[in-house]
Amino acid sequence: MDFYKDRDKYINTITHLSLMLMGIGVGTKTGAFTLVGALFALIVFFMDKKNRFANIKSIPFTGTIVFFTSYVLVVYLECLYGENVTGQKLVLRNFEKIITFFVIYFFIGNSNRSLLYTSLGLMIGLMINTGVVCMQANDIMYEFASSKRYGGFFGNPNSLGSVLELQIPVFIYMCYYYRKSKTLFVVFTLTSLCAFWNLYMTGSRGACMAVISEIIVMSGILLYRKLQSKNAVFYVLGAFMLCLAVVLGTALVFNRGYDSERLLLWGSAWKMFLDYPLFGVGFNNWEDFYPTLYISYLATEPHLTTPHNLYLFIMAETGLAGMISYFSIIVWQVKESIKYSSLEVNICSENLTIGDMFIALTIG
Repeated sequence: MDFYKDRDKYINTITHLSLMLMGIGVGTKTGAFTLVGALFALIVFFMDKKNRFANIKSIPFTGTIVFFTSYVLVVYLECLYGENVTGQKLVLRNFEKIITFFVIYFFIGNSNRSLLYTSLGLMIGLMINTGVVCMQANDIMYEFASSKRYGGFFGNPNSLGSVLELQIPVFIYMCYYYRKSKTLFVVFTLTSLCAFWNLYMTGSRGACMAVISEIIVMSGILLYRKLQSKNAVFYVLGAFMLCLAVVLGTALVFNRGYDSERLLLWGSAWKMFLDYPLFGVGFNNWEDFYPTLYISYLATEPHLTTPHNLYLFIMAETGLAGMISYFSIIVWQVKESIKYSSLEVNICSENLTIGDMFIALTIG
């Protein structure tokens, strides 16, 4: 077999293997899979001269890197200004959260069916994690009636829930995209059902709210395109009202004893922001300021490390500077997703696109 003649086949095979391994790594929170996947990506980088640095030329890819790096830089400068040594070290660990994205950005160029193989990797990771959840639960039928919560490989149920709220829209989109392929449609349908079961076992209300909101957004976009409606405002407002109803309804129906505690936490976070509006109390300083200066006399949990609200948390710790730089990432993602979605609809005549999936992910 002529190596150079089949070079592209080898590159595609190694690329797909790399994406699958990194998908498994993300799905199981296992660094070993991510590391091996990154090594394969490095091999692709040296072999694929034609597509090397292709992603750097991609405006959506590069823009995301620029805005994310800007956010980290803003927070790091805040830490320097406030002489927050611990914060300086921890803020740089934000890059660890998107290490897979960086590997793909720098080492892997254009690849056919890259989303498919990444999704298959996520699917394998989900199945492995499902096995761990089953072992933790022991008696599955009993657990359906109990209030116990499980996190699988991720330990914390909320951590697993936050991963699932990113994975489920991907699996649902793959069901739609491969709806004409019986095998892949069945595979991703079963995967989606498995993901929903894992979500249930986490007992994470926040993740459930996010997933339902994502489904509403994707369904609204699909319906809007399929009916060829001209009134986009109606669908946007409708989706917003439905998402709001889901959030409020879930909070009321699945009421928990510590809900009132969270309201107190949100109030404390808001007071922190008002006292330190520009740069906040400092990155990673919430748990120092809250119990000593901002805890309510009605609060019963003095040692909480976050206010359980991402936006208030960012505002309290990093102020307007951090919040604006963080929000710029979201605005950029939505803008580019809408742009890509419109382009793909015109080219492929699909009613639901990858761009729509990213819009739903961002909103969720």
